[in-house]
This record gives sequence, C-alpha cells and structure tokens, in this order.
Amino acid sequence: MDGTLIDSIGLWSEVDLALIRTLAPENPPVIDDLRALRDSVLAAAESDPYLTWCAHVGKLCASSLSAAEIHDLRYRIAGDFQRNSVRYRPGAAELIRALHARGMALAIASTTRRANMDIYRLENAAIRTEADIDTCFSAVYTCDDVKNLKPHPEVYLRVLNDLGLSSEECLVFEDALIGVQAARAANIDVIAVEEPHSAADRAEIAARSLAMISDFRELLPL
Repeated sequence: MDGTLIDSIGLWSEVDLALIRTLAPENPPVIDDLRALRDSVLAAAESDPYLTWCAHVGKLCASSLSAAEIHDLRYRIAGDFQRNSVRYRPGAAELIRALHARGMALAIASTTRRANMDIYRLENAAIRTEADIDTCFSAVYTCDDVKNLKPHPEVYLRVLNDLGLSSEECLVFEDALIGVQAARAANIDVIAVEEPHSAADRAEIAARSLAMISDFRELLPL
C-alpha cells in the first residue's frame, strides 16, 4: 500500500519529522535517513512494531512521554494527512479498476496498521472515488494480521493460503527492498515500482524482480 499504490512514504517521514519537532522543539535530533531508520526498527521489532518505533523516537528526543503517548501523538499528527493529502500514485487506480474488471483477485499486503488502512478505506474521499478498496480488493492485510513483518514472508503466505492460490498464480507489486524480499521468500514473482525513497536499494530491488516500472501507466496498454 504505502509507497506502492499510494504516495505516502514521504508523508510518513513528514509525520515523523513533525513528531520529533513536537517532542524536542528546542533541540530536535538530526537523522540523515529517517525512512531507513524507521524501516530497520520496524523490521527488528519483537512485538508491536509501531509502538517500538515510537519508543525509539522518544529515546532519540529524550522525551518523558511513554511509547503509548508518543504513539497516540504520532497518529493524531498523521490523521489529517491521511484523510486529505494521500492519493493513489499515477495510473494505480486505473490499473486496479482494469484488473478488477477482468475478474482478477486483488489483495493488499501492507506493513501499515489497520487503523491507517481504515482511514484510507473509509475516510479518504479521493481513494474511495478513484478505486474503492472494499469494492476492488478481495482481501486486505495489515501488520495487525501477522506476527512477522516484511521481509518475513508471512503476510504473502497468508494471502496464498486464504485465497487458495499457488505462488505461481500470483504477482506482487512492491516498492521497497524488504517487500521484494518478503515476496521472493514466498516464491512469488515481483514487479518493482520505483520509489525515490528506495533509490539506495534500486540495484538489489531490480536484481530480485521480473521488471521495474516507474509508473503504473506503463502497464495499462497490456
């Protein structure tokens, strides 16, 4: 979902920057690659990944707030962006509608929280108008539905099991290396979608994927 179908990866970095500035307004820590740090913390988390991330941010900012309080603050900051700023990436909605019209089973396998997905599903007017998630997708999985986050293949193995499909019948679109690794670990082929925040991993992503596209509109003639 994030970074692949919707243009939200930069948004989460903006949210975390705003969070850091709120927690440490006088001396905010400088982080060279906020997304890379967030991804590494989420991937290594042994329990609730986003609570772990908020605890990590709290330590960076020397905040006296608990991880749960920082978590609540983060999602209050994020809510308005998610409802009003997030859009499908160019061509994504058209491709979703086209595949759905052909009768193909579509699933979302995301590391975002269910609460975020519910905002996109139910409260983001642009997403609901362009390609309604509940109408077009047979299944939607979030980090709340699995024990292990990407690059672990659990979420993709669950998709295969629940939809009764073999890995050979499926194709995954991913924008980040950890997502590509998860899909390949489930033995599913990948088309990589270029995303600026994954530029450092571009060569490895391309090597693990069938193809790499920069825009979903490249696939519409097919």
